[in-house]
Amino acid sequence: MAETLQSNIDFGAGKYNLNLEEDLSANETLYSSHTNLIWTPIEKFLLGFEYSWGHREVHDVREGDLDRFMFISMFYFQVAT
Repeated sequence: MAETLQSNIDFGAGKYNLNLEEDLSANETLYSSHTNLIWTPIEKFLLGFEYSWGHREVHDVREGDLDRFMFISMFYFQVAT
């Protein structure tokens, strides 16, 4: 079964040093991470699940989090020419 599974994990971060007089709602720090699992149970068909997480802080001290789940199903077919 392992040959029908694939997965990815990533993480990103950003720190921004902006002129605070211009826009206090500008991003100061951003963090994000994505993890997925893709399963191909039969040839030309796949199912995928992904979880995304994010965190944002702005220069005026506000912050927030993001949690998102996604699902995809895909069937490959070829049109006769």
